[in-house]
Amino acid sequence: MFWMSSWIDNYSTRLYFWDVTLPGEMRTKVFTKSGHYFGCGITLKTSSMSALHFWLSTGWDEWNFNAIPIVRSAILINMAL
Repeated sequence: MFWMSSWIDNYSTRLYFWDVTLPGEMRTKVFTKSGHYFGCGITLKTSSMSALHFWLSTGWDEWNFNAIPIVRSAILINMAL
């Protein structure tokens, strides 16, 4: 779980953030406005070689949470038979 906040007052001032989401996936996010970004991941180990991975992230493009948040989610199923 993580929370990232940015205070950006100029477009030429950008913040680059590497978002580690599901296993084996890493995304570069660019923040050009002030706001907040929250992410949470859960892994359920169903057996010694299988697992379920869930990911939820939310971003606000306003510093004071007045904006409608952008919500993203993902699921990854690792199964071994």
